[in-house]
Amino acid sequence: MKYLFLPILFLLLFNISFGQEENFSQEIKKYFLIVSSTKDYSSALKKANSISEDLTLKLDLRGLLEGDNKLGLSWGKTVCEEDGWEYPCYVPRGRYDDGDYVSIEWSNGFQGFSEGYYIVVVASNTNYDQKIKSLLKKVKEFIPSAYIKSSMIYMGCMH
Repeated sequence: MKYLFLPILFLLLFNISFGQEENFSQEIKKYFLIVSSTKDYSSALKKANSISEDLTLKLDLRGLLEGDNKLGLSWGKTVCEEDGWEYPCYVPRGRYDDGDYVSIEWSNGFQGFSEGYYIVVVASNTNYDQKIKSLLKKVKEFIPSAYIKSSMIYMGCMH
């Protein structure tokens, strides 16, 4: 009788864990502090350099290169291929790099953002907490139109 119980227990545990996997999401909500959005990369770069100096925050462009209006941003062909991706390739900010920095990102990579814009980002955070709100207040001293916007970011495997 005790041997009959083991397969039933296994099936029960398998069904419980399988049901949990169905509810698992590979996306997470992230908050981005944005100071500018423009269709012109050189304007975005000028704004990024300026706010980086004003706030004494590191300018971190992640090695991304300007593309055309359809491409937006991409790493170089060699970098894409070394990571096993087709060229052009772009992964939006927010995967494992929360913090304060100045970056230019491509709006097409973010859910709910208008497409075709270079966005100047000053921070990303998993939480809409006092830290990002305080930074927003500081940024607004230099750029009154700065704002925080959220997007779901894919956190799953990229290969």
